[in-house]
Amino acid sequence: MHHLSEIPQVCLTQDICKLRSFPDGMYWRSLYYSAKRLGGKKSSSDSGVRAINSQNNRNMVVLIEPDISVRDALTILLEGQGWQVHNLEQCEELEAVIRQDSVVAVISESSLAKCTPQEILERCSRAGLPVIFTGHDLPLQCAVDLIRQGATDFLDKPFPQSRLLDLLDRLQNQTS
Repeated sequence: MHHLSEIPQVCLTQDICKLRSFPDGMYWRSLYYSAKRLGGKKSSSDSGVRAINSQNNRNMVVLIEPDISVRDALTILLEGQGWQVHNLEQCEELEAVIRQDSVVAVISESSLAKCTPQEILERCSRAGLPVIFTGHDLPLQCAVDLIRQGATDFLDKPFPQSRLLDLLDRLQNQTS
């Protein structure tokens, strides 16, 4: 098992996602391997870093992400925080999954090949579930339009881990 001090510092900050110098996908692989090496533990002496493994079991989030590097990295991050994650590569199975009572929110890439963001919003709206969209290179007006149409938020990739985790904590508290 590795200690936090053995992980490169760039992988420890809450705002790592703000670093845009990584080639496409490299950040997510970096986060993935750091989280894997970290083993879901946090030393009590490490300040300024969100605890990676909380002992409480929270409810489920549905993650729709076609890029396996991003999907794996986000899954490790969320599971390390105690969330159950149901992964989907595309949105075909979304309706069956969101019928489960334990689903708190849907996190979806905004540019899916077989499903528009409006279709995801419509399906989730019928189930009363909030949607957080992620994406990159989306014009600002499109992100604003998604929020006006009912999305909880839009996170431009790469985004700070803390922003996603704070959003989910807020949604969890609203459902409690």
